[in-house]
This record gives sequence, structure tokens and C-alpha cells, in this order.
Amino acid sequence: MKEVEFQNRDTETKANSYWDELSNQKMIVNTKRGVESKKNFRATGEKRDDLVKVANRVREAYHEKDRGDFLPSTNETLKVTPDLTTLESKDGDFRYKDNNNYSLSETEQPKISEQTSSLLWTKKISENYNKHERSRIDKIKAGFSHYMMRNEAERKQVSAKPSLFKQATRLVMDKLGIKIPGSEERRNREAMHVALVEYHEEKLLREKEWEENKKIEEAQEREREAIKEVQNRIEETQREQKALERDMQDARSDAERKKLDRLKTQRVQEIVEKDLNSRLLKVEDLEAETFFDNPEIQKHKMVFRGSEIPVYDLKGLPFTLLSHTVDYRNSGGPTLDEIGQETYLKVMEDPGVWNERQDKVMEASGYGTRNKDARGNTISASFWNSKTNIESYKSGELIYGFEQVSADSIINIFDGDGNTKNMYGKEDAGLSNQNRLDEISRPHTGGQYNEVLLRRYSENGIPKNPDYIITEGTVSEIALKHASFFNIPIININKAVYKEKMKTRGEELLNSIDENNTYLELSQKLEELLSMNEFTRKYSFLNTIGRNDDVPTLPNNADVLTERLFEVSKLEQQKRLEFIEGLLENYISDIEQATRENKLAPRPDQVKDLSIQVFDARQLISSYEDVDKYDDTQSSAFNFVKILFKLENGLQAPETIIYDGENYFNREGTIRNDQIEPKEFGQEDSSFYRKFEPLVRRYFEAYRENRKINKRN
Repeated sequence: MKEVEFQNRDTETKANSYWDELSNQKMIVNTKRGVESKKNFRATGEKRDDLVKVANRVREAYHEKDRGDFLPSTNETLKVTPDLTTLESKDGDFRYKDNNNYSLSETEQPKISEQTSSLLWTKKISENYNKHERSRIDKIKAGFSHYMMRNEAERKQVSAKPSLFKQATRLVMDKLGIKIPGSEERRNREAMHVALVEYHEEKLLREKEWEENKKIEEAQEREREAIKEVQNRIEETQREQKALERDMQDARSDAERKKLDRLKTQRVQEIVEKDLNSRLLKVEDLEAETFFDNPEIQKHKMVFRGSEIPVYDLKGLPFTLLSHTVDYRNSGGPTLDEIGQETYLKVMEDPGVWNERQDKVMEASGYGTRNKDARGNTISASFWNSKTNIESYKSGELIYGFEQVSADSIINIFDGDGNTKNMYGKEDAGLSNQNRLDEISRPHTGGQYNEVLLRRYSENGIPKNPDYIITEGTVSEIALKHASFFNIPIININKAVYKEKMKTRGEELLNSIDENNTYLELSQKLEELLSMNEFTRKYSFLNTIGRNDDVPTLPNNADVLTERLFEVSKLEQQKRLEFIEGLLENYISDIEQATRENKLAPRPDQVKDLSIQVFDARQLISSYEDVDKYDDTQSSAFNFVKILFKLENGLQAPETIIYDGENYFNREGTIRNDQIEPKEFGQEDSSFYRKFEPLVRRYFEAYRENRKINKRN
């Protein structure tokens, strides 16, 4: 409070000189406005008089306030407003009204102390002045967006704050519309300082706010990252859990699948082994045929080192054998590698080597190796019979025969040489087809001989020994020695008799083939006929038709049998095409009928594994039953239809390819017009293609439409 009183006394001193100067000032006014109108001049004079009066009253008010006598006279009420614009007398001679005035009349004296009143009065003047100057400050501050205005303000600013008295005076002058150039310049500079202070404060505030927002954003980002990391860890844990569950499920499924596969394989193995044992020639069967004096078999005995060896001469008796050629390594000459070269010689010399138990064999240096003294735990045998594949074994000086196999003996069966290792004895069986023996009984489906891989030792390490020795017309001393050692008979096969018998049967089959045969009948006859090597060597299937080089031609210097088989091959192709055409017509009808009944059509009952492809050489599109796809792997420049199937008896029918031989396309999809050798022209034929291509397309369309039922249901 003392500070305020001091300020008031200081203000009085300044006010005496300022108001004296203001009273004596001639109120420099705009001369143009004074000349324009007397009325305006008169108004200016009145404003000057009013200003003098107001100045006197304000000065008196300050004097009286400092003397503690700040009360209006009885005949007037002084209303001090925040902007000091209203002085009202009771007689109404001089009053300026303001709706926001604060009355200090006798009847409305504030019941507060003088010090409190002085503070309120001072505060109101300062607040109103600041409010009044706000527009000036804001206008200046608005220009700070340009750095030149800001630099000018920095240079011109006045930091000294106007006194309370100056603030009041300026308010009064603004109310009366009086503008003093020096005062306006001063006020602008003061406003520049305030604007700069506010500008920098606002700038600092904005920077602080930006930093705080940045910190908040960073904190929020860290929080988001933390949440995201937690979520990622949770998701990763969930993924790992799912992956673990999936792996466990896959492992269980894989284990179950492997278990199921093993069970299936074991079941197939059991069936094949049972089938094999039922087919193999047994000594007791030979004894029975001998007892009934079958002319196709003779029994006699040969003496070797004091022992009588039974010998059965087969002269036409049908047989099925499972054999192992001991001296196989000797039959190939120098082209064979050295694996087991010494071993087989030891076996030939001493049958006891074959009869050694597994534990002793494992002590040998060659066990498990591929050296010349190699020993192993497997037996490579061949399956052959007198009717269809009498040549499907390896000929040799010493051949062991087996009349049966024990359970879990067959590891696998191959059409030709299985390229097996001698240490496969512990491997699981690899059989998947219970009709495997039928497949390897056809010589044209495999090589010169087939292979049946057997386990050599039982679970107790006992080797599998032969049940008889097989000879090919002549009984050697080595055969007698081994038969004597194992106490088994010898089966001596007169192959010439069987070949002559086979030739006679072949002639019968060949004579029975004619136009009246159906394709199924013809296929069955051909299957048996071509099981005989004499006929197989001279027969060729006609798999393709349509191109110039697909026209069948008879070889030069062909004998009578070759000519007859050539005619059979043409008849077979004709019957096969007719069969395929009828098959597709009937199957399309069955599919369309099933579709009308909203049923899924079954596969055709006359064939198995039907597979058809249509290739468009122009577009490079291969079409199948259920898909059309781009195919640039085909080397053919002709459109073609390819058909594969097996007959219901399991016999694989020849591949049938029908070419659009009259249209030859290059890789750009246009018909070739370059020069072609004359011999390549003349016998092209697209008639079969034009017949089968739309038929196959109909089949594809019907098949795909029917398969939609399966998807819907």
C-alpha cells in the first residue's frame, strides 16, 4: 500500500507540469478540418474547453485523493469509469455517460478502506488502458510474420511502461478524438515492445507446447510400440503355439500316415507273398505228377559221392519258379564290376559259405561292402514261368530255386534290374500293388529279367536256403554237389520242348485273330501271344496316326510271321480306335444322365485310369478333363489327341496319339509354308483327328459340368 501511495505522489508531481502544458497547448488540430467548416472549428474549441475542464477536475481529484479528501461536492457526483470518459454534474451541464460506470455519490459510497479504493481505481485504469491498446498491439504483432517488421520493432521499441496518469490521459484523449503525433509514435513504440514480448512469449509457449506435444507423442509412440511389442510377443507366442500344435498334429498325422502306409504295405506284402507261394512249383507237386505218370515229367536219380540225388526232368509240365543265379557275376564277363566276384566263386566251391549264419557273415571283411569279397543280407531273385515269360531270369551254371517264401521276406519287386544294394535286408517293404506278380509276368513290360528282392536271413540270423537246384537241360557236377549238400532235388528243364510248345500255342492264337474279335478279345489273345519271345521280337504296336510318317510300313525282307504280325498290328489299331470311340460315346451319355439326375457320374467300368489330352499347336494349350493350361513344353507342331487307359483286367493298352496331320504349325502358330521334302507329303490324314477331337471336347464339357455337382454337394 505504501508503494501505491508513493506512486500517487509521484504521479501528482508529473501531473502538475503535464496538465499545465496540456492546458496551455493550442491543441494542434488538422488545419484542413478547421478551414472546412466553422462548425468543426467550433466543435474543436468545445473539445479544447472540455479537455481543460476535465484536466482540472482530474488534477483536483488527484490533489484531494492525496489529502484524503477524495469526495465529490454536494452539488455534483463524480463518476470515475475505467476509461475516465464520464464526468457528470447534477445540473447536467457537463456529462458523458457510460453504461459501465462506477458511481461514487454520497448515497453509494463504497464501504471499503481508502487504500482498497485506490487499488481498485488504479487497477481499473490499467485494465482499460491495456484493453484499449490491445488492437494496436495485435495489429503490430500481426505484422511480425514478416521478419523485416519484426526487426524494425526490435529497433524502435520502447520498453518503459507509461505511468498510470499517462494511461488515463491517453484514454481521455482517445475518447475526445484528439491525436498528438508524438504521443501516437510513443504509444506505437510502447506497443511494439509489448507485442515483441508477447510474440517471444507466444513463440516460447509454442515451442514449449511443441516440445510437450512432441514428448507426449514420443511417450504415446513408445507406449504404442510397447503395446505393439507386447501384442507381437503375444501373437508370436500364439503363432508358435499354433505352429507347435500344427507340427504336433502334422507329426501325429505323419506318424499315423506312415503307420497306415506301413499297414497297407504289410497287407500288400502279405497278399503278394501268399500269391507267390500259391504259384511256385513245389517238390510235392512234382511227386504227385510223377505218381500219376504225367508224360510231361520224368523222375530219376543221380549218384554223387555216395548220395542219390532226385532229378525231375520237365518236358512240358507248366511251372512257375522263383530263382537266384549264384554265378550271375560270371555271366556278364568283363563288363560287370568286381562286386562279389570272389564271393560267388567261394559259394560255387563250398555250399557251406551260403549256409553261414548272419553273425558269422558279419565278421567277414566284405560284409556290407561293394568289394570283390562283398557279403550282404539280401537275395536277388527272378520270377518266371513256362507260359508267359520263360526267359525272364538270368541263365547260369548254378541256379537256386525256392518253392516258398516266409512272412515278411519280400522287400520289393522290379520289372527289370532293380539296381538294389546288398544291405537292404533291414529296409521296410516297398510294395504297393497286390497284382505286382502279374505285371512282371509280361515280358514286354520290363527288361530281359525281373528282380524280386528277398531278405536273406530270418530274425534269428538263419539264412534262406534253396529248395531245389534248377538246371537247363544238363545236370552239372556243381549242381549235384550243392543238391547233395542241401539234400534237395534237381529240376532239369528242357527249354526246347517248352519253346516248341509255346510256338504251337502262338500259332493257335495267331490263327484265331480276325475281324470278328472285339477289342477286349483281341487284347487278351495278344497279351498271351506277346508273352512268347519269338512273337514279341517281331511285333510292334501302332501308337500314332495322322502324320505322313505314321503310316505303317512292312520291313524289308520280312518273313511270313512278321507279315502276319504286321497285319495283326493294323487290326489292333483299328479295333482300338473303334473301342475308344464307343467308350467315349457311352461314357458321355452316362455322364449327362448322371448330371440330369444330380448325381456324380462314376468312372467307366470297361477301363481304368483313363487319361486324355488335347493339344492345340496354334495356341499352345493343353486341355485335360478338368483344366486347360498353357503348355510350351510340347515339341509337336501338330494338333493332337492323346489317350491312355488300362483294360479292366489290368492290361495296359498302348498309348494312342491321333494327329491333325494335314495342318503343320510353326512355333509362331502359323501354318508352315517353307519348303518340305516331297517324301514328307502325300499321306497326311486328319480324318481321325476331326472325328475324335470334337468327341473328346464333348467328353471334357460333360465331365466338367458333372463335377460341379460334386462341388455343390
